[in-house]
This record gives sequence, structure tokens and C-alpha cells, in this order.
Amino acid sequence: MEKKEPLSFITTMPLIEGSYKGNVDTLDELVKEAFTEAIKRVLSTGKTGKLTVTMAFSRKDDFRIEITGDVTTKLPEFKSDIRSIYHDQKGNLFLDDPRQANLPFSTPLKQVKQNQEAA
Repeated sequence: MEKKEPLSFITTMPLIEGSYKGNVDTLDELVKEAFTEAIKRVLSTGKTGKLTVTMAFSRKDDFRIEITGDVTTKLPEFKSDIRSIYHDQKGNLFLDDPRQANLPFSTPLKQVKQNQEAA
């Protein structure tokens, strides 16, 4: 009779189904997905993130145990840009201040670079 190796936490991960953000897959796949998402979000926001793997155990009978898994993340939120929009007395919205008169140029002005002195 051959000796069987007991399962470890790592070898159990691909055998256990879990959920993450409504997706159901093996825990190892869900952890990979959550890990990648957390790293990207932390790098793009500069804030702290967190990934949690939960395994729940329940005794089925004298010889079996049931294991379920769950993966959760606490990810930093992206900061959205704020846009200022002008309004008039009637509540109409404008991109430019309606109180500011337009300059009398028929074509858009060109950006002129400052002269650079020779070195």
C-alpha cells in the first residue's frame, strides 16, 4: 500500500471552489485575479489595498470535511477629476463664464514660444 501525502493549504487551493465579485472558480484562480486587480489599483492610486482569503470548514461525517472558499478585496478607489462648470441666474450651464465677453479675434490665437538665447 502506497503512502498518501496529506494536503496542505497551497495544494488545497486549486481543489476548493470559491467566489470573488460574483465569479465562481477555484480559490487559486480567484486569488490570482484579486491579486492582479489589487496591485494595479494600488499602483495607480498610490493608496493601500487588502486581499483576504477565507476558507470555511464543516465536518460532514467521521471521515469527511467540507471546505468552501471566499476571496475579498478592499481596494483603493480611483479619484475622479472635478470639472468646474459655470451657470447663469436662470440655472443654465456653460463651459465658459457667461459673464466674460469673448475676445474679438476671428481665428484662434497661436501659442508663441519665448525666444531662447544662444548658449
